[in-house]
Amino acid sequence: MQVLVVEVAGGWLATTITGPATLLAVAWLYLWTYAALCDAATQTFPGIISWLSLPVLFWSAGPLVWGLGALWLLGIHFIWLHLSRPLIGDGDLEFIGLYALAFGVQTTAWWLLTACLLALLHHRQFSGRIALLPYLTISALGWWLWS
Repeated sequence: MQVLVVEVAGGWLATTITGPATLLAVAWLYLWTYAALCDAATQTFPGIISWLSLPVLFWSAGPLVWGLGALWLLGIHFIWLHLSRPLIGDGDLEFIGLYALAFGVQTTAWWLLTACLLALLHHRQFSGRIALLPYLTISALGWWLWS
């Protein structure tokens, strides 16, 4: 089922490519769709996705943005080594931080609000941990297609 979702999402996103900027956005969303499927299935996150999405998302950005993105990822990994029971996954925070660097704080707030509302609506009788990456990815895709 996951392969079908990735193939359909990739094909659908490919129809929106109009130039280099949209190609990079589609590649970034495709990487995070894969990470979301992993999170939904096993509540684990392939950490390489963050590092692969960094150059894809910030291809045209300056070295300051690259450095901030790498510093954010390294900081999260360092903090997670010292936490016994974190309340949110490291992949979730990596995605949120990279999104904020790319799109700004106000856009990130709307995107995050949408993702959290989707998660709450889907998990009304919550009794455990929620895989948040799928909702973050759906929200990112929705906001990107809306704009």
